[in-house]
Order: sequence, then C-alpha cells, then structure tokens
Amino acid sequence: MNSLAHQLFDTLPSHIRVPLLHLRATGKIPNIFRPRNLNDLHAWRKLNIKRGSSLGDLLVVTGSKLLMRDWVSERGLSQHLPDLIEVLRSPAELAEFRWTAPCVLKAAHGSAMNAFLQEEPSPKRLEEVKRGAVRWFDRGHGHSAGEWWYGLGPRAILVEGFFGERGESPPDYKFFCIRGEPQFVQVDHNRHTGHRRNLFLPDWTPLNSTLSVRPGKGAARPEKLSEMLDIAKRLSEPFDLVRIDLYHLASGRILIGEITHSPGSGWEYLSDNEFSQAIVKTYYRLNPGWPSI
Repeated sequence: MNSLAHQLFDTLPSHIRVPLLHLRATGKIPNIFRPRNLNDLHAWRKLNIKRGSSLGDLLVVTGSKLLMRDWVSERGLSQHLPDLIEVLRSPAELAEFRWTAPCVLKAAHGSAMNAFLQEEPSPKRLEEVKRGAVRWFDRGHGHSAGEWWYGLGPRAILVEGFFGERGESPPDYKFFCIRGEPQFVQVDHNRHTGHRRNLFLPDWTPLNSTLSVRPGKGAARPEKLSEMLDIAKRLSEPFDLVRIDLYHLASGRILIGEITHSPGSGWEYLSDNEFSQAIVKTYYRLNPGWPSI
C-alpha cells in the first residue's frame, strides 16, 4: 500500500478498517459480533474497549513502556523492571545524549521500534541509530490496526541496560492471560537470527500448535517458572485479556519486557483452531458480564 493509499485507508472508520486489515493478514473476516476464536476476539476488543473507560485508561497506561514502569512498581514488582539509564523526550535530548554501550533503545509509544548497542558503536553506526530513533518521535503507532491506546501515551525513548548474552537476547516468555489466569505460554528464541517459537500450557505441557512462527526443538522448563507464573497472574488480574512478556536471565533474574494488549496486532494465527476456540470460551466464562468489560 503506497503512502497516499495508506493515508486514505486510515480515514476509514475503525469498524471497517480493522476487519479489512484482519482479512488482509489472516485471509478471514473476523466475527466482531460474537467472537469464536482468538483472532475474532482481538478484533472485537479493538472496536469495543472504549477510550475513557476504566479498562481503556488502563490500556493506555500499561501499553506505554514508560508509564507501565510506575504501574508495575505500584504493584510491588519494581525489582523485575529492566535497568533504566535515561528517558529521552525529544529529538534534542536524543541528540545530546551521551551513549554508553551496551544498551537498548525502545520507543515507549509502540512496538517494533528498538535498537541494540551491544558494544561501543562506530560514529557511522551511532549516526544510523540516531537517524532511525529520531523518526520514532514522529511515528504514530497503532491507529491503522486499531491499537488506539498507543497514540494516547507520551512519546519518548527509553534507554535501558542490555541484558542479553553473546549477542543474543535471552528467551522471551510470553504469558497469555485472562483475568489473572494464564492460558498458555509462548517462548521465542533468537528473534533476530533464525526466529523460532514454541507453545506450552502453564504446566509446561507442549502444545501441538503454532502461532505464525515455525517451532524450534522445544524449550526446557525454566527454573523459575512458578515465579514467572506468579508475576503474570499479578499483572494480568485487572485485564479481560492480556499478554505479559517476561525474560528469564541466566543469572536467575526475571525481567518484565512489556504488557501487550493486542499481540501481533491480533493477526497471529493459532493453528489449533479448537484450542483457539477453547480460549474464547474461557474468556466468556471469566468475563461473565460480556459484552460489558
């Protein structure tokens, strides 16, 4: 889609734009009236969680990587936040910042806007990172896909300590939860080099299903799985549906990556449709007031 077509598409009302994007991404029009599977449910939530509602306000706070830090701290889990080096709130602050590697740059107001400096960068590499990062301030995220909460948080760039090893990020454990009850766990390996993904039930029983990425050879049960489950339960309790993203470092420390309200923009596809439908049935059971959430 060229830039003009994209601009025109963005003017469509969300109840037309969101289903069309889901159709383009998944090949199916989502059921936005009575969701039957997880993709349907993601689309329904985009259209029905209202700005200014208590849940909508919570999405804005926790969808921001900056505001989320205070929210997590209020719940007594600040020890699980990545080390924060600096918050850059403007291109001028970005230009003046004195870089110290290793570190990670993350845009607070969206996803897929990050850069890794694992060693002292060359002047050329530093300039590339700065040019890319300065554009993040002007980049709205989530409007087209219906993830409106990203646009209501502050635009900022977080500089955090890098906690990967040997040039790779540690395994990424993503807990899909409904009202404080984990439903399944997604484990991502080597996200930047040969990405693989495995799925497990909370007791670490492997799922015979994929989620838009080919599976790897499996993943050992993490040493601190019970602690990660406890963190996921505590953080997810206020939400009708949410994904809690955690890292389990080799040192044993558990870090909170982010709180995600529409994973993969709601387009990633569970190959086991029966399991996907079972999750939605659990959603209705744990949200008995549906469609009021």
